[in-house]
Amino acid sequence: MTTENLDEGKLSLKDREGTVDKNIHSVLTNETTEDQVKTIIKNWLLVKGLDAAIWTGISYGKKTNSLRPTVDYVINHLKGLDYEKRKVAEEYITKAPKQIDTMYRRRIEMEFGWSSVE
Repeated sequence: MTTENLDEGKLSLKDREGTVDKNIHSVLTNETTEDQVKTIIKNWLLVKGLDAAIWTGISYGKKTNSLRPTVDYVINHLKGLDYEKRKVAEEYITKAPKQIDTMYRRRIEMEFGWSSVE
């Protein structure tokens, strides 16, 4: 997502994720921070030439025993969805900013052809 307003971006992410304010985090490139996660993201922002990042701090679900699911697990989960749920998943994934370049995203794009719409 591209926006000039950080609060607007946070609200949009909160609504999209269906979560609460305490799960929404952000960092600006000109922000001073001691937080290790924010420092890593801030450095990534500088490399990418971006001003800010907003993300959710939501733990993994019960289906994966609160552990990070494997890429194969995610692919199989998506393949097992019925038509309606799969369309919702596709919309969710394709609306994620193109800067989100993860092993999950690359594999989903390869398997399903779902690319960012930004």
